[in-house]
Amino acid sequence: MKIFIPRIPDHSTRIGLWQFIESGCNSRIRNPFTKRPVVVSCEIIVIEEQCGVKERHGLVEIKPDSAAESVVRGLHGKSFKGKRGAVRLYIDRKAKK
Repeated sequence: MKIFIPRIPDHSTRIGLWQFIESGCNSRIRNPFTKRPVVVSCEIIVIEEQCGVKERHGLVEIKPDSAAESVVRGLHGKSFKGKRGAVRLYIDRKAKK
């Protein structure tokens, strides 16, 4: 399952984003019978508006899917690179057509 982190700071790196998500994977108290969350992929998407403004967003894939929801709950509202972040499940709007 993918996690979306909107409007991350300009100085963010892929490694920094990975470490932020890993901290959420490690900090959650888990049932001993469930699998530990694992970061499968991590990317920073840069979208440039026509007026020249750039937005940076993080997109991270976590397995298993049930663990991704737990990571979102643990990281939502936490500070990333000095900015309080919104972390949510990613919805692929292209796939729903």
